[in-house]
Amino acid sequence: MRYILHWSVILGIVVSLISVSIPAVAQSPTASVSIECDELIPIEVSPGLSGIGTATCTVSNPTIYQEKIDITVNASNLAHSAPGSVTVGPGEDVDFQVTYRAEENMLKQAITSIVNAQVVEMNGAPPPNIAEDESSIMIDILQFGKCDVQLNEAYVELDVNVVSDVKLKLFNHGNGNDMIKIGIEDYSQDMLDNAGFVISFPMNSVNMDPQGAPEIVFFNLKTPSTSSNSAVLENDFLTEYFTIDIYAMSDYECKNSGCEKSSVTLTLKLLEYQTEEPQSEESDVVLDVKSDQTMLYASGGGVILLLIFGLLFFRKS
Repeated sequence: MRYILHWSVILGIVVSLISVSIPAVAQSPTASVSIECDELIPIEVSPGLSGIGTATCTVSNPTIYQEKIDITVNASNLAHSAPGSVTVGPGEDVDFQVTYRAEENMLKQAITSIVNAQVVEMNGAPPPNIAEDESSIMIDILQFGKCDVQLNEAYVELDVNVVSDVKLKLFNHGNGNDMIKIGIEDYSQDMLDNAGFVISFPMNSVNMDPQGAPEIVFFNLKTPSTSSNSAVLENDFLTEYFTIDIYAMSDYECKNSGCEKSSVTLTLKLLEYQTEEPQSEESDVVLDVKSDQTMLYASGGGVILLLIFGLLFFRKS
């Protein structure tokens, strides 16, 4: 009986020790953290805009301890700002913002940014384990359209009834591949049609990469066969002046934010050589000259005849 009691006491002590040690192991401090951020941030980089985009991130502490969490951001070569660390209470969430800044005219592209959260303190002491999490943000650098057109020569002189090529330079100043359209303003086209010009564009649009070398294009210009009644005589030439307004526009911009044209003006001087001179005045002058000469010859002949008759008369005498 005494032995049974003895072993019962020992067994009870062992069981109590086991029951005390198990909770102690379960309650040992363990760091933990999770983070979630906005998945997509669009940024506009067209001239005049800020080029700034902001993402909101939420960091969570699932433990029963207060945690200090360091924040690091990797965004390739994109400028950014974020808090260096946040303090999160047990079982709490904290929001913070990551701000990205893109350069003006930056090429259209998608950039992946990684935001990392790592526990560096638990209740003021270093954590017993490494606890970290990360979230990815897709930064979309949005496309914008912008173009320009320039003339190789802004002033030309052409004869009537000739064909000439007008040289243009097209520029894609946007940040993405674009179709640049070219043409002549309707009021200029109507004026030229009425004057007898014939204009044609072998290419009325050009596919261009952004911010590269200009594209050289031409349009054909056939002048009228003769000048109009409004032509003015200048230095033996019948002369007329015409202005041709030429435009270029971005197809992307036109489809997404409105059609804004880039324009340039060509001044054209049309010349027709005046080969015929007025006939009426010349005829009068010729007739007058001949008439005067005839009278002169007639007068001279009469004087000579009188002299001859005089000499003969004196001889006979």
